[in-house]
Amino acid sequence: MKRTHSRLTPAFVAAALLVSGVSLETSAVAQTTSLVEAVPSKWRLQNYIGGNVRVYFTGSTCDYGNITMPASSTAEELNRFYSTVMTAKATSKTMGIYYIYDGSSCFVTSFYLKEE
Repeated sequence: MKRTHSRLTPAFVAAALLVSGVSLETSAVAQTTSLVEAVPSKWRLQNYIGGNVRVYFTGSTCDYGNITMPASSTAEELNRFYSTVMTAKATSKTMGIYYIYDGSSCFVTSFYLKEE
């Protein structure tokens, strides 16, 4: 008996997954990394009781341009972030913040003071 090989088309694979109940969608909101880069003279740096540090009016996609440090941030990371923002404000240097939007909030993933 001669065996023939057929190519599986994307439509066939999608139909097979649909019939089997497997979904290719992993999340309703894709987390993408974005960048805000500016001289932070008009940013509001706010520290909340419990160690939550946020900046507002950054131009990020979140409400009021809000970007927050993740809850898992160490005291050293919070202090370094606060210090970097204050240094950029005091020296009129450009600061960059990479952040992710998770569907409800923007969280810092990394930050830097730009050399100029």
